[in-house]
Amino acid sequence: SSALATTDKSVQIYVGYTNKNDCSSLPLDNRIQYLDLGDSSKYDVNKNFNGKYSAFDREEFYKIVQLKWLLIQKTLDEKFDFIVYSDTDVIWLKDPIMSIKNAFERFKDVELLTQSDTRSVDYLVPCMGFVAIKNSKRMNVLIEECKELHELRRSSNKYIGDDEIMKEILEKYNQPKWFREFPQMG
Repeated sequence: SSALATTDKSVQIYVGYTNKNDCSSLPLDNRIQYLDLGDSSKYDVNKNFNGKYSAFDREEFYKIVQLKWLLIQKTLDEKFDFIVYSDTDVIWLKDPIMSIKNAFERFKDVELLTQSDTRSVDYLVPCMGFVAIKNSKRMNVLIEECKELHELRRSSNKYIGDDEIMKEILEKYNQPKWFREFPQMG
């Protein structure tokens, strides 16, 4: 997992890990910080996980996805103005940071921007593969709520992902004004 955090003056890249040995071959750069996500035994991610790609139809994938909430929480703790979470399979054709910053400045009530998987105007489906989160009390509470709900739902469905969790949360809040979707192209 990875997250990008930014203030007006700095951009920092955070990469979460559960096994320090997994970081041994990763690049070193002043802009990159590796965050220990702590004891992952309750997520069971290191058991039977070989460190290789895990497809969407594999249980290992859904174990790893739960760690996204933890990485986002730890990154929000760093006190940046906002963070951008990007799955490693998301491609940026141009730097999105200024557009995200401008959106947060223009739409003062907006605190969460997500990639869209929406196919109908009356049925919003957020995609957590590319997300921008304003660092606020509401978003810290929201991420904790997502983490707890994901743990609860996973006890009865091993294949539940972060998109379904965020969708359920946003429906609970009746598609709140603090949420917007990114355009599909831009």
